[in-house]
Amino acid sequence: MNGACRILVESSASKVPSSRFNSNDELTAFRNKLASNEVTAALEAKGYKLGQDFAFQSPRKLVQGPDYQNDAQARKAVYEESQYVKIWAE
Repeated sequence: MNGACRILVESSASKVPSSRFNSNDELTAFRNKLASNEVTAALEAKGYKLGQDFAFQSPRKLVQGPDYQNDAQARKAVYEESQYVKIWAE
């Protein structure tokens, strides 16, 4: 894979409990996998091959931010800062 693009996907969930997932660890893993699948599909649609032209680094799956204090609506903006997916390519 000499000269191939290396991609890092970092996903994060806040500490607000999720109603759709069993845990926030499960939520951030889902976000990470979804993002990785979308990147793979987009690159393969352009003719690039996973493992030959690009590869993924070990994913970063985070649960972070302030502790939840049963105030999801009042502090929504604060918690949203920890809910994201970031992708880097080098």
